[in-house]
This record gives sequence, structure tokens and C-alpha cells, in this order.
Amino acid sequence: MAAESAAPAIGDKPNQPRDFNFPKRGYGVATVLWRSFQPQWFDAFPWLHWDSASERAYCHTCIRASTRGLISSKTMEQAFVSTGYQNWKEARHVMAKHAESRCHKEAVDRLLTIPDDVGDVGERLDSQFTAQRKENRACLLQVLRSVRFLARQGQDLTFSVSLPEL
Repeated sequence: MAAESAAPAIGDKPNQPRDFNFPKRGYGVATVLWRSFQPQWFDAFPWLHWDSASERAYCHTCIRASTRGLISSKTMEQAFVSTGYQNWKEARHVMAKHAESRCHKEAVDRLLTIPDDVGDVGERLDSQFTAQRKENRACLLQVLRSVRFLARQGQDLTFSVSLPEL
């Protein structure tokens, strides 16, 4: 099967079928050994995502971080993000190596470690500005109500300000 050029569509959780007959691939020339994806790898690597259409394994965390633009293309490991991994002979070693890779660590840091509510600084400043404007408007309306009350009562607007002595 040809390598996929883009990451598979994924949900919030990785696809990890346990009772699935994973396809076998032959390795070797003189003696062909048939190997397949092993479901116990899901326990060792909880980020693993199986794509039945391409018959390949992917890193769910890295794909999610990549689609959100959270990891740089320089650190991205194509085998776990876009093309998929299917060399079952060296799989456990390569998956362990991916778990320690800069790509995976960056994805975990930016997607899972940093809380979702951090958001964009501009959005936070805008929401703070909006809240402050609402509070200021409420204060101004109270002042205007007081002025209107005093005007209806025929009272003068007198202010007494005491300045601290220097």
C-alpha cells in the first residue's frame, strides 16, 4: 500500500482496536517472517493511533499538535505524523525512540502540559479590557443616576476634596 501524504482524520482519543486482526507484512528474503502490529503496544505507548485505511500506526498527540500548528515542521517526524509507521520488525524500538524525540516532547508540552484555557494573549487582554469597560460603564451610570437625583431634588453639586499635606 502506498504511503499516505497527509495525517489521517483523528478524534479526541486515539483509535486503539484491541480485538482486531492486524494485517501481516513479510520480512526477509531467504526466510520470510510475517509480522503485524501488536495490540499490547497500545499499553506501552498510549499515544499510538491505528489507521485501518492505511494500515499504519501514527502518534495521536503529534498529529493533533501538528494540525493545530503547535509543533514546528523542523522537529516533525513524518513517520508518526503524516506517512504512518509500518515497519513492525523494529516497531517497539522505534516507538520508544519516538516517545523520547523532540517532536513528541514538543507536542506533549504544547498540547497536553499547557492548559487549554491559556489561550491567546490578545484574546485575554481583550476580555480583560471588555470586563474593565463594563465595570467603568456601571460606575458612570451610578454617577449619572446620583446627579439626576440631586438635580430633581434641587440640590447643588458640591464636592469637597481634601488633599494630603506634603
